Amino acid sequence: MKTKLFIFLLLDISTLIPSVTWAEPLESNLREACRKHVAGVYLNAQNLLTKEKAYSEHLTQKINDLKESVHTYQKQLDELNQKLDEHAFNLELTYQRDGVASKVQIIKKTIAENETFLKESQPRVQSYENIFLNLEKKMSPVFNIEKNKQDNIEVIHVKYKKTCPKYRVSCPLAKSESAKLLKIFPKGEAPLYCKRYATFLQK
Repeated sequence: MKTKLFIFLLLDISTLIPSVTWAEPLESNLREACRKHVAGVYLNAQNLLTKEKAYSEHLTQKINDLKESVHTYQKQLDELNQKLDEHAFNLELTYQRDGVASKVQIIKKTIAENETFLKESQPRVQSYENIFLNLEKKMSPVFNIEKNKQDNIEVIHVKYKKTCPKYRVSCPLAKSESAKLLKIFPKGEAPLYCKRYATFLQK
């Protein structure tokens, strides 16, 4: 009976331990979870801007190439029309002229469609750029954004400006930094772990 009682007491005392030992690692996880979330938001904003810019540039290049093509076909069409003026009722020339004329119309229609797409894309580029630059501005008081090239690939690291000692788990932000961390997000949209980290050890 004594042995069983002794084991029970050990187990009972151990239930008090997690309230002490797990508190600090939890806050450490909040800090890292918040950093990862902010980094994800930043990378997503950059990707949206990069893709829309690439799409807009692609459309611009495509329109320029099509305009060169239509210029070439228009020149052929003018030459065929001139030959038909000189050789009336030439069936072969008529077929050639109609084929080239059809190509000119198709290309012009494609140019108009792509110009519409480009017109729609340009405001999105401006919008995404404004969002991205505004996000960088809001992040700058709390985070450093490091960009490096590795094998022609841009590698981005988002890190807290305030570093923590390697073996220190508790690493709260200053009050001013906490407020600026939450301002990165639209009002009321900060994730829970960022809210909790921002208020960690704040009075």
